Amino acid sequence: MKLCWTLLAKRLKNALFVVSHCDGAFVLAKSGILTGHESTTFPGDIAVYKKMFPQLRVHENVFFVHDGKFITSAGGAKSFEASLYLCEIMYGKNVANQIAKGMVIEWDLQKTSHIVVQNKD
Repeated sequence: MKLCWTLLAKRLKNALFVVSHCDGAFVLAKSGILTGHESTTFPGDIAVYKKMFPQLRVHENVFFVHDGKFITSAGGAKSFEASLYLCEIMYGKNVANQIAKGMVIEWDLQKTSHIVVQNKD
C-alpha cells in the first residue's frame, strides 16, 4: 500500500494545481504531499483528520484553503466555491462569473469563507 501513496505523491508533484473536495484531503495527506501545507476537509471529519495527521495545520469553518498548488475544500455543495476560485485563478474573474451564472450560483470570492496562504518562500 505504501507504494500506492508514493506513486500518488510522485504523480502530483508536477501538477500545476491539486484540488480535493470533502474527504479527498485524507488521500492527499496520507500520501504525504500535504506535509508543510495548510488544508481543510469535510466539517464533520475535521476532528478525525486532525487526529490522523497531527503534523498538518488544519483550518475549520472555511469553504476552502489554498496553499501553494493545493486547494482543499469542505466538499458538498461548497465544492463549487473552490472550483470557481480555481477557474478565476486560471481563466479570470469574467470566466468564473460566466460559469457561475450558467450554474445559477452567485459567485463572489470576497463573500466566500476561505484562506489563501501567502507564499512561504
